Amino acid sequence: MINELSIIIPTYNEEHYLAKTLRSIQRQKLPSLFETIIVDGYSEDKTLQVAKSFQNKIHHLSIVNTKRGTGHQRNVGAHKAKYKYVLFLDADIILSKNLIPRLMHEAKSDEDFISMVTVWTTSKNFSDNLLLALCYPFIILFYLLNPTPGAGFIFTTKHNHKKINGFNEKAILGEDADYGTRSLKAGAKPHFYFSFLVFHSARRAEEMGFLQMLFFWAKTYLYIKKYGPVIDNKKFNYPYGHYKGISS
Repeated sequence: MINELSIIIPTYNEEHYLAKTLRSIQRQKLPSLFETIIVDGYSEDKTLQVAKSFQNKIHHLSIVNTKRGTGHQRNVGAHKAKYKYVLFLDADIILSKNLIPRLMHEAKSDEDFISMVTVWTTSKNFSDNLLLALCYPFIILFYLLNPTPGAGFIFTTKHNHKKINGFNEKAILGEDADYGTRSLKAGAKPHFYFSFLVFHSARRAEEMGFLQMLFFWAKTYLYIKKYGPVIDNKKFNYPYGHYKGISS
């Protein structure tokens, strides 16, 4: 069991989703040694206004501005984090009830670790949920064969983060898997909390189509397994901050 946590959220043009993420944090039973760090890449929408509106609702919420880039923003947040344990969270992830206290209760204070949870979609489309349900056994199998995190939720130690020199800031895609692989090589223990649930926005599926998105991620996974994280955006068009989805 641990008793301290820093949550790090990189943002870029997240005005439609950040409030949902922060509300899900606000509803948690939070420890006294807790902080949320929003690292913004100079958003061009109302992301900062949304973030500032929660500073009186979530204790110890700070906002940092830096150059855009998921890996870089996460590294900046980790550098500023006060506490020994860090949770890297995407700005369109919604935490289930009591997830943070449950996560902290399960975490072991005597090891470096890298952990993930079950991630589901916020889509209300039956076929989308059915496809994801059919895919999940393969997702679990891939994790068992290669236990690396992904899908916008990475729980680890600040010591592990420093030991592997953080995220690859050149990576456009696959930085999560690369981070996990290097963590395991450095001795971090992998954990997958199957019963802990978070919800990821369906905005990419809304724009790409759910089936097309699954094919995209399958192709990306195979590429990353063979070549490592994607550095050249010409191979995979995945612009950071592009997928806006809907605001409802």
